[in-house]
Amino acid sequence: MATHLDLLQRRPTDEAIAALSQRAGLAGSDTPSGALHGGSLLDHARASLRRASINPDGRTAEEVFAAAFTQGATDFPVLLENVAHKAIQKGFATQQPTWRRFCAVGSVSDFRDHPRYRDSSIGNLKPLSEHGEYVNGSIPDAERARVRAGTKGLILNISRQALVNDDLAALTDPAKGLGESAGRTLESDVYAVLALNGGLGPVLEDGKTLFHASRGNYVAPGSGSAPSYAAFMAAVTAMASVRDVGGNDYLALRPSIWHGPLTYAGIVRQLNEGEHFADPVTALAKANGFRNTLQDIVGTPRLTGTAWRMFADRMEAPVLEVSFLNGVEEPTVDAQPGFDLDGVRFRVAFDYGVTAVDWRGAYMNAGA
Repeated sequence: MATHLDLLQRRPTDEAIAALSQRAGLAGSDTPSGALHGGSLLDHARASLRRASINPDGRTAEEVFAAAFTQGATDFPVLLENVAHKAIQKGFATQQPTWRRFCAVGSVSDFRDHPRYRDSSIGNLKPLSEHGEYVNGSIPDAERARVRAGTKGLILNISRQALVNDDLAALTDPAKGLGESAGRTLESDVYAVLALNGGLGPVLEDGKTLFHASRGNYVAPGSGSAPSYAAFMAAVTAMASVRDVGGNDYLALRPSIWHGPLTYAGIVRQLNEGEHFADPVTALAKANGFRNTLQDIVGTPRLTGTAWRMFADRMEAPVLEVSFLNGVEEPTVDAQPGFDLDGVRFRVAFDYGVTAVDWRGAYMNAGA
């Protein structure tokens, strides 16, 4: 039986990959044509045997497919793997995730914990002593968060009948669906992290939830409000008042992203784009000091209820990180070694983790 290393060492010809990908609708119409252009799965299996110096003549379709999967030198499994991967990529690309708009992206080299450090600033300079001596300063300890990637995946089985019947869609349609599923799964996992502890988010290294009254980044039920000019300016003040890890200086963060239920999105756009706002007391129009503060407004049906959040720029003050194994930001597929008369098997894997790495760039209002 062929090992996975054997499969990795085989390389189908570029012509074979291009021809089968074009037939599956996964390549442009300008793909160069050749002897395999428009060829059936059986044609490709036979060509794979010939490339391995194995004569397919006189064999039935089932015998050809069996040999194409069990003979160690053939590249047919890798050819199908290439096509399946293209289909997965196509399905994955159709998703329009919101998480990329407010989460940082990181990379890890294995499945162990990996640290993310937040450095503190050094305190202000001190005056010289009465003897003209300089005061010794100290470098404060940094805070640490830990991120970790895990694996999610599925097995994709293609039946013997599909191969014999030249049903290429039996491979590409489920693969495309798996790509779509992978995109939805990651999006759902990000929102699952935010939903922990009644919507206050995960517990961080200091033992407190991501949103916590003691941090000054959470307005609890009863005190919360729907999006309004006053509520937004309170968020601006709260985020600007956040200090660095050592408490030495203000980080001067500003909200960049609003994140909440779709029902509020229209109001938020008006507050962010309007030149004026109506004073709730006098009903007079006043200049909108919040105008164009937000760079993005993320309204999503994945959030229900009244709570809404604001995030600072994810590059300046990351709050959530999606960590991908070795920086691979999409699902991968590999052909499982061996073949039986019931069909061929592919394994689809997606390696990532979702972690809250800091609270300073986040603010939450429970709404009303």
